[in-house]
Amino acid sequence: MFGGLALCGLLVSASFLAAWAAHASEAHGEGTRLSPGAVVEREQKAGEAHRYEIDLPEGEYFQAVVEQRGVDVSLSLIDPAGRTVLELDGPTADDGPEPVAFVAGASGVHQLVVQAGGSVSWPGGYEIRVEAWRTPGRRSSARGRRSRHVGGVPAGRQHRGESQASSRGT
Repeated sequence: MFGGLALCGLLVSASFLAAWAAHASEAHGEGTRLSPGAVVEREQKAGEAHRYEIDLPEGEYFQAVVEQRGVDVSLSLIDPAGRTVLELDGPTADDGPEPVAFVAGASGVHQLVVQAGGSVSWPGGYEIRVEAWRTPGRRSSARGRRSRHVGGVPAGRQHRGESQASSRGT
């Protein structure tokens, strides 16, 4: 009887430590590593930022979609040197897709930051789907360039209320 209780207590302690370690590593700028074909679902409250690591060689094409579910997110891409090279916040509010695509300008670990906006205290959620991860061909190279410079605005900046068509000048 006591052996079963001790084992149960040990399992609860191990689960708590694993959850705490995951939270602590993310709080210190370390993120969950994404891989080709990955699908990640998370809850997120207003003001929280979640970081994801993407290890890419120079010239590699990456494409993902963040599906917002009750939380409005903005996306930032940070290159291996720590510079923000892409910021996205489409007009989808708190429901719908927030796509991101780019060609790595340098080899190394890039960070995708998912930042929840708004002032809602209850958690919403999102799902990240890694849809493409490859050496670019002609078509994906053009997409990556367009993601970096949407409508001539450096770093692909789009803000709430702007549609993609209007930011491209069409």
